[in-house]
Amino acid sequence: QAHAAVMRKQMKQYDQPRNRSMGSSSTRRFSVKIEGSNEDFVLRSNGVFRAGKLEVLEGRLCLAISGAARAPDEKWIHMNKKYAYVPFCADFGPMNIAAVHHYCKLFRDYLVNQSMAGKKIVFAVPDYPGDITNAVFMLGSFLCLHLNTRSDIVMQVFSEINNKHLRPYRDATWLKSTYDLSVKDCWDGLLRARKCGFYNFLLFDEEEYLYYDNPRNGDLHFIVPNKFIAFKGPVSNNRCNSFAHAPADFVELFGSLKVETIVRLNEAEYEAKTFSEAGFKHVDLMFKDCTVPSDKIVHRFLLECEEAQNVVAVHCLAGLGRTGTLIALYLMKHFLFTAKEAISWLRVCRPGSVIGVQQHFLHEQEQRMHRLGRAQVSGLGVAMVECSSSEFELSTCEQIAQMVTDGMMHRDQARSSSTLEKCSSDPHLRNLVELDSEEETGAETREVLLESTRPSFLKRSKSLTSEGLAMLNDENQWPRH
Repeated sequence: QAHAAVMRKQMKQYDQPRNRSMGSSSTRRFSVKIEGSNEDFVLRSNGVFRAGKLEVLEGRLCLAISGAARAPDEKWIHMNKKYAYVPFCADFGPMNIAAVHHYCKLFRDYLVNQSMAGKKIVFAVPDYPGDITNAVFMLGSFLCLHLNTRSDIVMQVFSEINNKHLRPYRDATWLKSTYDLSVKDCWDGLLRARKCGFYNFLLFDEEEYLYYDNPRNGDLHFIVPNKFIAFKGPVSNNRCNSFAHAPADFVELFGSLKVETIVRLNEAEYEAKTFSEAGFKHVDLMFKDCTVPSDKIVHRFLLECEEAQNVVAVHCLAGLGRTGTLIALYLMKHFLFTAKEAISWLRVCRPGSVIGVQQHFLHEQEQRMHRLGRAQVSGLGVAMVECSSSEFELSTCEQIAQMVTDGMMHRDQARSSSTLEKCSSDPHLRNLVELDSEEETGAETREVLLESTRPSFLKRSKSLTSEGLAMLNDENQWPRH
């Protein structure tokens, strides 16, 4: 593969380090460092809740339940409503990559700030399993990404609350979940993505992500930089309140993003010639909503993506189930993601991705994709089997598809609103986790999404460091496919 040598070189810098351990196995403590700080941080293992607090970094960072007693040497941080997870149905997370980036930066900035030396940073959340789970995900993501700690070691930090308070993440339906993700699964997905160069703390543009996350601004997300965009399907005739866009709305944007191929997985709702006449290759690979693809479709999809020299933009109706499933297969084949890592990364980038039987399908295809990837064959090679979604109960898939469609409508309305007040008043969003603002006292409700003044997609954060600029200009820092 063209990208293999570059990826192997890049992966080495993110190989999991051996954290220095101290003490017996039952009270093991790990000494860790944060880049930019000379301080030795001690990672607590097998910690316990005391007076509503759980230490994460000894004397420096802890998780607390709102209402716990405050000490004079503590700086309290609360969840910001701007990063609240907005569900489709019964799903509640994981929180997206913008939230991960934001809180990791917040923790890091406080811990390396000389004026905060000796103070304890307290991340406070309400005593509710959903809030606690999301807080653990944020804190654990920080330990994994910034302290280079293995996910199994991070899990030990939260062992006291693992079975009591943590909720599993699940797919975006109202049916009983049959395939759960743990916070550890999501950390593993983040670590794999960073190892593959999909996420870089210095290069990630949070403002840009939130802008295009808004359904009014395209509802699109990069899953793999310079390779995959997942987006909601365009329509020729915009339905009332659908927040859908016409194909022409994407032409200029896709040109600036170096999109080469557009793959449509749902029934045609627009004329493909709008894209083809603008110079894009347009490919139709339709299969039923919330079902799984046949080998014929998977083979063609993999071939198209492997042959494309630039970005492939993929959509179905919502850009979630079918879109996420096929991109996940590519991640498993070419980057050796496990099924759970792929689903986790997709949902962190594009919440709601991969639904129902598609989760089990990816689990079943995991070893097959790994074998094909290691063999470096094109597409599925000759190992094709006529397996179609007719093996699954289509009536259930249709029921799930309607749930997702309805959920998408309500979620789009919530995400495109200017405040969470509109969001929380929607009866379909009553399971939305209410989060405190970052202010220590009651602040006015913050805006959920950015205003509709389009920034340049290629514009990077003004706070980018000199190292970040150097990396941006170094083409070897970006994955090649």
